[in-house]
Formats: sequence, C-alpha cells, structure tokens
Amino acid sequence: MSYNDLKADISLFTIGDEYFETMGLTLLDGRTFTRETEKTDNQNSIIVN
Repeated sequence: MSYNDLKADISLFTIGDEYFETMGLTLLDGRTFTRETEKTDNQNSIIVN
C-alpha cells in the first residue's frame, strides 16, 4: 500500500461470516461481518488487529 511517498506492507485475507466465532474472538467495538451485509461490506471494510 502506498500514499504519496509513504509505503507500507499489508496482509489481506478474505474471511467468512463466521470468522469471529470460529476463531473464538470477541469483538470490542463495531460489528462483525454477516451474510446480510456481505454485499455492502465487500468494499472499504477492514478489521484492525
């Protein structure tokens, strides 16, 4: 990823709607991905870890 002259390495993973439950994770803020929001979440959606 780059912005102006700044560059950063990123990792990109495609996940399913049961990712948090499968991994045993607890969401601290926001919402998880669901089948209902899949069509609207397919752009500009991120998980920050």
